[in-house]
Amino acid sequence: MKTFKIIVEKQADGYVAYPVDVARSVNPMNATLQYLTDQAGQRTTVVLPLSDYEKLIKDLADLAVVAERREEPTVSHERFKAELKWDGRL
Repeated sequence: MKTFKIIVEKQADGYVAYPVDVARSVNPMNATLQYLTDQAGQRTTVVLPLSDYEKLIKDLADLAVVAERREEPTVSHERFKAELKWDGRL
């Protein structure tokens, strides 16, 4: 017989149990990742702190902007600084 570690979560209508893989690793944001697994032991879900999830979503949005603007002409650093000064932002 195979045994699984589980997370038991209390909900309004009762309790829900999730099998959990005991393997954990540290991600670049210094958060401990936890994995939910299916009955075969295959990882199906990553559990991470909400603040780290929000950082990942922000990074993904930033990368989408970079991809959209990839073909735009570049501006030298000196010109960029001059434009910021002209606009009163620097």
